Amino acid sequence: MASQVILLVQLIGHLTGAFDLIDLMKQNILAIVDVVLGLLSTLGIITNPTKPKSGGYNL
Repeated sequence: MASQVILLVQLIGHLTGAFDLIDLMKQNILAIVDVVLGLLSTLGIITNPTKPKSGGYNL
């Protein structure tokens, strides 16, 4: 989902002429998102609710 948001931001920026995301910026943003999601899963804030014995909602 994070990569889709980055793609949308890049497209809007390019079409409006406001800015262009370079590959290094995209890699840095994805690295930050990976760290945040890893931290949230480690803390138990986000889980896999489809896991049979996770105790969460089974979607």
